[in-house]
Formats: sequence, C-alpha cells, structure tokens
Amino acid sequence: MLRTSDNIFHLKHHTIARFVVNGLRENTYIMHDETGTGIIIDCGVRRETKEERIANYITSNEIKLTDHLITHCHFDHIWGAQWIFDTYGLLPIISPLELNNYTTAPDTLQKMLHRPLPLPLPYTPLTINPSHTYGPLTVIATPGHTQGSLCFYSHDDGVLFSGDTLFKGYVGLPKEPGLTIEQVQSVIDQHIMTLPPETLVFPGHGPEFILKDNTIFLLNKVGRSG
Repeated sequence: MLRTSDNIFHLKHHTIARFVVNGLRENTYIMHDETGTGIIIDCGVRRETKEERIANYITSNEIKLTDHLITHCHFDHIWGAQWIFDTYGLLPIISPLELNNYTTAPDTLQKMLHRPLPLPLPYTPLTINPSHTYGPLTVIATPGHTQGSLCFYSHDDGVLFSGDTLFKGYVGLPKEPGLTIEQVQSVIDQHIMTLPPETLVFPGHGPEFILKDNTIFLLNKVGRSG
C-alpha cells in the first residue's frame, strides 16, 4: 500500500479516498480504479464545503460512480444520500433489514440534534449473497450493531469496510432491541476474524488498522457506540 496523504490510499488494484464528515466524524469512502470506475460508501456529508471536497475529488480523478453502498442506516451514515442522488443519480443501496432505520432516520436526527435530514428517497435493496459483487466488493452480513449491518470486502485488495461493526480497538455496541454484545462478538469472530490477518480495515469512524493488530483488543474490550 502507498499512502500519499492522511486520507488517500493506493492499493494493488484500487485507490481509496476517505472524507471525514459531519459532527460525528463519520468516514465517507470512495473506492475507484485506474479507469475511473468507482463506488461511494456511507456518504454522511452534511455541509456544502464537504460536498465540494468530495465533488472536486470525483471530478479531478474523472470518477464515474456506479453505486452508493450503505453499511447501515443510522443518520450519520446516510446524511449525504440525497446529495449523492441529486448530483450523481445514485440511490442508496441498503440491506432490506435496514428499512426501518432508513425511514425513521429523519425523525431520529430531529429529536437528537434538532436538525433536518432531507431524505425523500426510495432505496435499492441490496442482494446479500456472497457471490454477488458491487465492483470489487462482496457483501458480508454482520448483524450486531443493527440487524441489517453490512461490511464490504475486497479480496483482491485485501480491504474491509466495516461500518460501525468494528473499530480500532473496539466493536460497535448493539443499538436495537434483541441484539447483544455476545452476538456482535460472535459475528466478528465468524465473519471478520476469519479474513486474512493482513486485511486493512476501514471503519465508519476513526482510523484504519490491520486486522491482526486488533485481535488483542477484541478479546478484552467492548464498547464504542458508533
């Protein structure tokens, strides 16, 4: 991996650009190849200045976005969904299990932060099938933080977008009735820790990390809400 700045990562086949946005410092990612074909993940952008940064990156690198993938539908991860649709014509692609979170996100944001969330959009149901890919990414269902939480994995580049399932040193707390810490840990053990230990993980908040370097924390520390 060649890192040319704090937020640009050049991998074997793709480049990943990270944009830290909104008041919760959510990570929005763009992954693209040399031809300019790209995917945006969890666009949580709220301010016009951040929108401009993302738009300038897309334009300067001549990127053609094909999909807007969503790891889960808490408002900080979909704040920019309307802007992406208005600008690039892409509907958010979410797990069908996230429909309630998606439709209630505007009310949740209004109650918590007293701010509007323009989101009159329908959504595109995501096909949760290991053989189905979105560009270089395969879908991993990781229920725990929410029922419909997803991770996206690229075998060729050895990277995982973990959303709020896994952070550097922490796991994401369950945020819905019926979900438990034990379930979160079980999902991580079965579906994430079985990936190659050198996997580079890009979480929904905070810095990237190498999967094997996080193991000791997972065994002993639970508790970042995300």
